[in-house]
Amino acid sequence: MHTTFSQSRAISVLLRAFQLTGELEYRNCAIDSLAIYDIPNSEGGVKALQNGNVMYEEYTADFNVMVLDGAFFSIYGLLDLQRVLPENELVKKLIKQGVEGLIVLLPEYDLGYWIRYSLTDSPDYPLDDPATRGYFYLILAQFKVFHHLTGRTEFEDYFNKFSEYDSVRNVLKMYKTKYRVLKKLDRV
Repeated sequence: MHTTFSQSRAISVLLRAFQLTGELEYRNCAIDSLAIYDIPNSEGGVKALQNGNVMYEEYTADFNVMVLDGAFFSIYGLLDLQRVLPENELVKKLIKQGVEGLIVLLPEYDLGYWIRYSLTDSPDYPLDDPATRGYFYLILAQFKVFHHLTGRTEFEDYFNKFSEYDSVRNVLKMYKTKYRVLKKLDRV
């Protein structure tokens, strides 16, 4: 099983090793780690496609999972590689696809009162699965970081929109829905 969550971290670690030692093996290994990002998940890679939009999978399955925090985490390593090797065309392409796909798909994560956990297209998984409260705050932090790293105002806009959902009423609604989802999945 491939995961961009760990792949992204590995890229960052390899880049640090390259920067500390100057050994090209580390840099080359980081570059080689990009290949899995460009392979669709249907072919064993980590690139999920939804209506032509790319999202990198935190973890893969036989269907799109599209966990929101994983999409953010998957791009951090790419941004790190671009910082060290700004001329690398593949990393530029992967970042562009990942950021654009994320922005286009963000409205689908809006439950109208909370953030959806994922956009999984598994037929057995409930479509209205809300993120937990801790995950909610993690996503808000990622919006702020991505606004800073990319300059894209859409991330700031979603930070502001989703921040307004943080109320006692919405938290209670989230927990009620989460319980129903977990019960349906036979996890409680």
